[in-house]
Amino acid sequence: MSGTPSTKNLRAMPDPETLWKRCVSLALAEMAIGSEHPHYRLDPSWEKGALFTRDNGAGDNYAIAFVKAGVLIRGFDHTSPMSPYQIEGGTPWPGMYDAVPRSLRELLDDPRVVPEPREVTFCIAHGYGLAKWVVGVTKFPADYDEMPGDGSRWMLASLGGGPRQFADWASDYYGQMVPQEPIATLFAHGVLQDAALAKINPKVDVAAVRRLADATRYGKSGRPPFD
Repeated sequence: MSGTPSTKNLRAMPDPETLWKRCVSLALAEMAIGSEHPHYRLDPSWEKGALFTRDNGAGDNYAIAFVKAGVLIRGFDHTSPMSPYQIEGGTPWPGMYDAVPRSLRELLDDPRVVPEPREVTFCIAHGYGLAKWVVGVTKFPADYDEMPGDGSRWMLASLGGGPRQFADWASDYYGQMVPQEPIATLFAHGVLQDAALAKINPKVDVAAVRRLADATRYGKSGRPPFD
């Protein structure tokens, strides 16, 4: 998986199975770090399938819903000119949900996927019958290629980055050294070893990490556990 995913370059988006594996890796890495307020969370037992979320605590967030019919990504960059908060009437940017397949549209009414109707600046969908990622927006702000755009480029960057990128980010953000080697093992869905997890955080809750790994089929499958 390479490149930086964004709604303007859907070819850089990983396929759903690769995306799922990366979401699992990010969630496990965050759990190993042991933050009380993790950026990345994964609920593999969500009633509709599995739900991966990111919230930076500064007003920016996204949700990736994995269901049997496909995958839906809804994101919100609070500084984006595409934010409904900056649009008269407070409605989503034109075309925002136009490409969402009928089989995934019920997710738009789920508060865990769309916590607030105005919290959306990008939406990307992949119905398993479509065999590709789609986005409904066709006209972007004139300065889209400059930040903030719709937020998809920087918010989804970790889905296309590698263990070094994550380790550097986590070390800087959490103010503690996060070594690259054990992160690389998690990104490759390699064998989980207690000693390696302890390198990430000496106080790691190994049992919790292993429970999440088992629940997400870490190292065994590239598909969510509802299949």
